[in-house]
Amino acid sequence: MKRYLEFFEKKIEGLSQLKDIYLELDRHIAEYKSCFGFDCLKDCANCCNTSNQNIEVSEFEFFHLAIHLWENDLAYEYLQRLEELSEDSPCLLFCGDFSLTYKSGCSAYLLRPLLCRLFGFSARYHKSGMQNPILCKIIKRSYPELEARILSNSDFELPMNVYYDNLVAALNPNYSSQKYPINLALEKAIKTIGLIISFSSLDFDPENSPTTPNCPNNDGSPSFVA
Repeated sequence: MKRYLEFFEKKIEGLSQLKDIYLELDRHIAEYKSCFGFDCLKDCANCCNTSNQNIEVSEFEFFHLAIHLWENDLAYEYLQRLEELSEDSPCLLFCGDFSLTYKSGCSAYLLRPLLCRLFGFSARYHKSGMQNPILCKIIKRSYPELEARILSNSDFELPMNVYYDNLVAALNPNYSSQKYPINLALEKAIKTIGLIISFSSLDFDPENSPTTPNCPNNDGSPSFVA
């Protein structure tokens, strides 16, 4: 993976910084969950089990996943599967069989885009300037006093949606400024990475390329079974 990633990080502006932002956000959300004692319900995935039209992301956010698919000779298979989906199908990466995925029904959980990381664990500024938590309805119902506890603790800096969105958008305006339904964003990312490969001298050999450790299944193997 390292050889291919280094190649694309030189070719695509902001790609190396993207993973750093994700690491920062993951740490921030982990602190948020720990501070207020809440998390997603086990095997919920209600946010994923919806029309892909309801989840809009940029193709830039899918570049790491697209690189993995090309490395492991899965890109054409995924493009074919995307073509077969209806306009309102769920995200291609959603898997209803939770035993087959690392976490929450996502078959590419550790390479998921920004919105999927923020959903249920971010905040926005109220017109008064106060931080307002954005909690999903399942979390609200499961933790009825959570919102009041968060609002009463002004010392903790919440993960602000606009802050992280602007950070990612600024990395590469050409590929991150436009948002698409998640399946279309994935399709565009796969095709863009494929185009870069076709005009490069990089030798992609799926048989000899190592599988990425970034998308483990529950048994430690790569999880691409949506």
